[in-house]
Amino acid sequence: EGYKQVRKFAIVLASCVFIGITSIAFTPIAEIWFKVVSGLSDELTNFSIIPTRILVILPVLGVVLAVQRAILVNGKYTKPITFATILEISVIIVVLIISIHFMDAIGAIAAAHALVIGRLMANGFLVLQVRKVLRRIKSN
Repeated sequence: EGYKQVRKFAIVLASCVFIGITSIAFTPIAEIWFKVVSGLSDELTNFSIIPTRILVILPVLGVVLAVQRAILVNGKYTKPITFATILEISVIIVVLIISIHFMDAIGAIAAAHALVIGRLMANGFLVLQVRKVLRRIKSN
């Protein structure tokens, strides 16, 4: 019930957030944001831009995750939400360990990659679970 409206709102929200963050992260506005608004030094500003660009997709994935969870809760099928959270945290930890200890990645960049990969894994896992619930709802 109300799935189409929620989906439409999520698409608009995710699109606006993505366009907004991308227009900052990939333009000179990023330097203004980090230097003037945040008060970072030139060195920290340059260091912050790469992780910011990696994390651009994270708010979109957050919107997707919120919709996925809403569908599962509405369908009274919440165990996958717990598993997806455990999966996300586990993947973040593993990616951080591999990135920092075995690939000598810089901490902030490793963390950005770990957060995105972890969220992608959680979203990916929930896709099939959401499909099951939507099929069940449509058949009723």
